[in-house]
Amino acid sequence: MRRAIVLMTTILVVSGAATAATTSILPLSSEVDESGFGILYDTLVSPFGAVTYNGTLTSRVYVDALPATQVTFVYDLQVAVSIPGLGVSEFSIAATGLEKDLRIGEILNGTHGTISGLTTNVPDAVDATNNVYPIVDELIYDWIGLNEIDAGDRAVMYITTTGSVDVGQISAVIQDGGSSDVMVLAPLDDVSNPDMNVPEPATLAIIAAGCVGLLRRRRR
Repeated sequence: MRRAIVLMTTILVVSGAATAATTSILPLSSEVDESGFGILYDTLVSPFGAVTYNGTLTSRVYVDALPATQVTFVYDLQVAVSIPGLGVSEFSIAATGLEKDLRIGEILNGTHGTISGLTTNVPDAVDATNNVYPIVDELIYDWIGLNEIDAGDRAVMYITTTGSVDVGQISAVIQDGGSSDVMVLAPLDDVSNPDMNVPEPATLAIIAAGCVGLLRRRRR
């Protein structure tokens, strides 16, 4: 099931041309406590496995309120088994379709970091690649060389954004000596999702009643 959170910002327009745009290496901030992200809005647990490793990737989405002005995506990557020297070296989230476009603009402008008390393995690099459809838009976490995630290791990354965000499921790839596809929750521009910034019908009725009352008072 897909859910959407839409905040006030400019909508990213994706062209049909196949010209690459930008690649940005994102800085990771100091560690924070996950409990400070607000209300747990959604979670998705995705087991993964390849010839050389297996484990679990859990996506968690937090909001400050509903409608939201701040949305935080947490990616909790835990490796259970791996062949020594062939642990996880890359975790990438990618989108290729216009109907479900990864919100690279909000990712680039967001705050990135790791979770205090959970992370045992911090990425060496975090890249956000903004290409024009049909070339892939990607968010890539890299563990380079001997810094790969081995058995018992855990890497927990977060993105906090205040941009226009639809929250939905999208494909991700975990790889090194092998490759494994998983589903994660990510910031999307998904035209099939409802606008969660629009009040519920009951709320609209209350707003409408308040407006009528205000108009009556002004006419007296």
